[in-house]
Amino acid sequence: MKKIINFIGSVKFALVIILIIIFLSIIGSIVSESSVDRLKHVSLISIFFDPSTNDFREFITNIGLINIYTSPLFITLLSLFTLSLVICTIRLIPFARKGFPDIEENSLKDIEKTDMDTDDFIEFFNKEGWKIHLNKRPLIKVEHNRPGKYGVIIIHLGIFLVMAGAFVDYLFGFKGVLSIFENQTVNGVENKNGEFIPFGFDFTLDKFSIEYYNDTYTASAFRSDVTISKNGKVLKKDYIDVNRPLNINNIYFYQADFGLSPNDNMDIYLTYTAGGLKKEEVLKYGKFYKAGSYVIAVSDFTTVHNEDKASKKEFIPAIELVVYNMFKQEVTRGMLVLNAPEPTYIDFIDMSFHFTDLKGVEYSTVSVKYNPGINIVYIGGVLMCFGVLFIYFLNYTSIVFIVSGGSIKYKVRVHRKLSVVNPADKFYKFIKGDVNGRNNE
Repeated sequence: MKKIINFIGSVKFALVIILIIIFLSIIGSIVSESSVDRLKHVSLISIFFDPSTNDFREFITNIGLINIYTSPLFITLLSLFTLSLVICTIRLIPFARKGFPDIEENSLKDIEKTDMDTDDFIEFFNKEGWKIHLNKRPLIKVEHNRPGKYGVIIIHLGIFLVMAGAFVDYLFGFKGVLSIFENQTVNGVENKNGEFIPFGFDFTLDKFSIEYYNDTYTASAFRSDVTISKNGKVLKKDYIDVNRPLNINNIYFYQADFGLSPNDNMDIYLTYTAGGLKKEEVLKYGKFYKAGSYVIAVSDFTTVHNEDKASKKEFIPAIELVVYNMFKQEVTRGMLVLNAPEPTYIDFIDMSFHFTDLKGVEYSTVSVKYNPGINIVYIGGVLMCFGVLFIYFLNYTSIVFIVSGGSIKYKVRVHRKLSVVNPADKFYKFIKGDVNGRNNE
């Protein structure tokens, strides 16, 4: 059992796991359903999988390569890496508590001649802020930047918290998309698995505003004004736009897109003439209205390609209008394009129709994300930054020395050989008389 624990806690094991995770992450970024459909026609793959079937896609899906980040393999690798990190961190605790172990005089390999005595060196180390241990005199041990011993542990703890936050998000977080019309209220969203996730409050779209570029249906800006309520009590009125998400109880709402779709609340403005009389009517989708001696209704809504070459509007809304007699028997039907140059005249019923305006057809697409582990991830990121600072700016250093017979024997040990600050540099200069104006030469 001890060998297994040692193996999992080794640097080699962690490195292999990291490399596999990186490799799978690259695959996850490249592989999609469309790319899989293209790959199945590759000659080498077609040897094993019939390209006329979905066998290759099913194989890729079953081994988790399409949704790699939520696959059992990826989660298992992350779990193993976390376990390796924990074991490695536990092993570092004794060093963090005690620092470099004591050594004997015969381990002091570096020797320099000096005219200074032990007290001179003690005074130097005191001025430079070193921790001095005199309990094993004539051997003296001094330490500098002792908090630097905790740098690696802090980094490991930060990585662990980032991983823990990711696991919390995986287990309890969700993502979804809302397509919502004005005056519509929702209290939850479906996640990618089709499961309905309640918000714990009501989300109402009060108003959806779109600004278009001149003479186009290309949006330059769009915004959702919303009301958050619970049990009939308004908790908050706010808005969402592309650059301003809304946070309610750590559930984030992002303005993602918009679209056009028929709905019960849309207003269709229609002008018609019957018996020489002109009349304006505001129609609701799918409802029947009396028009002269006939009954009319809007049965469909779509967008059509704009044939007007002078206009920048690539697509424009259109409705299908159905005309019935008084017995609700269909007489005729046809498409009316919004703001057509001329009304559409139907001679055999002696009526003309003009589709003049449209309101309430736009829906707001809102991306919904709940990341309960995000604060844990942030804390982990901050700890990792502190750990790096501890390692490279508080480089833990220990010196053991003895002064006798006109020379100093010493050994310098540093936690990190490559660091921004090396506390031993001044010690080296002091030995050679280059500190505080001393000159032994």
